[in-house]
Parts: sequence; structure tokens; C-alpha cells
Amino acid sequence: MPLLADARTGYTHPRCYGNASQDCSSRISREHWLSASILREILGSDTGIVISGLPWLRGETKSLPVSRLFSFILCERHNNHSSSLDTVAGQFFRATKTDQLSLAEPDHPDRAKDAFALCQGSELERWLLKLFWGALEAKSLGRDGDAISDLKTGLDKARLADILWRGSNWPNGWGMYMQAHEIDPHGTPNSVAIEAHTGPGGKLWGGSVTLGALQLRLGLGVASEPPENFIYRPGGIVITAKGAMVEKVIALAWPEPGHRWATYERQGAAIE
Repeated sequence: MPLLADARTGYTHPRCYGNASQDCSSRISREHWLSASILREILGSDTGIVISGLPWLRGETKSLPVSRLFSFILCERHNNHSSSLDTVAGQFFRATKTDQLSLAEPDHPDRAKDAFALCQGSELERWLLKLFWGALEAKSLGRDGDAISDLKTGLDKARLADILWRGSNWPNGWGMYMQAHEIDPHGTPNSVAIEAHTGPGGKLWGGSVTLGALQLRLGLGVASEPPENFIYRPGGIVITAKGAMVEKVIALAWPEPGHRWATYERQGAAIE
């Protein structure tokens, strides 16, 4: 479903990373490249988000309020019309966080209960594009301590903008992947880790975002030999625990049928 379906404005805002579409508004806006809905879920009752590893931190770790974690990288039009992607990402993170914590904490009230959540897979996939493109423009993706400067050579930014806001088709094999693996019993469900994947010249080719123990990957291209355990556009996720008789299910809806599912099994005892 397109986020923008009306006539293009014909305007190009110099500070908006979606400006190749020639569909900007005249005012720049504050944009949380990592969705504010996710940041608030991580924050909980704390006063700040603990962040590290970003190039502009220069090796430091800081605690910052959600209100300071924004950049002027989208015009108002592109920002306002991508809010539904942030909503879906927040729903997905909340479900993964709740499901993982319910299996990690021995006294959690939902530990012995099955769970089900439904999210839109195509919107979660476009959110991944928004996440990495926004982080790149905010100088928050690094390689060897320096900020990554640009997307991979030859990438058509106008086409990417149309994928993101106009619902255009992705090139074959591009988009979201998931890698099934065993859950680390010492992992932290209430966290987000972001890693950039670079190619020749240090340009951005994709990346991975780890939500607790679950990992989503964005590919801006097709790997010549993708690992066997990579699942392209998964139909959903089943989270279980070793020895437990419950399933935590997060289904991902796609326009077409036939998507494989990923299964994560938590190993070891619950965290005491």
C-alpha cells in the first residue's frame, strides 16, 4: 500500500533524503531514524536511552532522552507519511520484547501462555529501508569508527524513495531477510543493535537490526551465495523455549502466499 498516492509536489528539499522523488514539502522536520515508538519501549521507566557504537560518540557510551535522538533529515511531507511504518515497527518490537521476556523470566505471568501477534510484513520491510537510510543520513552508521558516507554505487535513490513512499516493487531478491538461530539465554530482549553491511568503497549495501535475540536483515542487492538458514520475507516467527510447551507466534502478512517461517528456540533455564 502506498504511503503517498497523490500528485507529486515537484519540490526538492535539500536536507530531505527522499528528495530524489521530487515530492517534498518546504519545511524540514525532526525525524527519529530509530522509531520513537521503539525508543519509548526500550526506555520504560528510565530517564534515558543508553547508546554506544555510533560514529559521533567517538567511542563513548551515553544516556540520552528520546527527545534528543532526532535529526533534521526528512521534510514534513515525507516524515508525516511514513509514520505508519514506525507504528508497525513499534508493534513488532513490543511483541518480540514481550514474548522473549515471558520466556526469560521464571515468574512472568505469561510464561506458560501461548501468544499471537500479527504485523504487516511489507510495511516492516519498508521500515527497514527507512531505518538504514535514515541512520546513514544522520551519520549514525559507522565502519572502523568513521561514518559511512553513502549508499552503494549505482543505487537509484528515486527508485528507493518510490519503494518507500509510493509502494513500488523491490528488485527481485532485495528487501527483508531473517536468519533462524538459537536464542542466547543471556541476551537482552529490551535492546536494539544495528549493524551496517558495506561493500567496495565502504558504501552501504544493507544491514541487520537485532531486536533482543531476533535478527532482521535488509539487502540492497542479492548475495551470490546466501546462507541456507536465511529466510527471505518470512511468513512469521515462532518463539519457544527448550522444554516449554508454549509457542509465541508473530505472523507477518504479505500480499502473496507461500512464505517460510522462522523458529527461535531459547536454550537453557530462565533468568533468575
